[in-house]
Amino acid sequence: VCSERQGKYYQYTDALFQNRIQLQREDLERYAGEQGMDTAAFKACLNDPEALKIVIRDRKDGEFMGVKFTPAIFINGKMSQEIPLEDELRQTIQQALLK
Repeated sequence: VCSERQGKYYQYTDALFQNRIQLQREDLERYAGEQGMDTAAFKACLNDPEALKIVIRDRKDGEFMGVKFTPAIFINGKMSQEIPLEDELRQTIQQALLK
């Protein structure tokens, strides 16, 4: 939520997945800085009750849909928690669009 607010969602999540072991608050803040985010705004967002509500809502939505861990993708309502190679993903999407 906090990285999305600064337009850095994908860069930040890439950093998180590359550093899955180090996810303490100070790590999260450091990664934000490394991704060129406004760290003061990022830190404030981490304390924002509205941001927490969004995270909780998204987590509940994922649990309702059967997501047990991330990443997970859905194509035409079918979930996969194994991320396919780019060519496989492209083919799956193209097939789904033909239906």
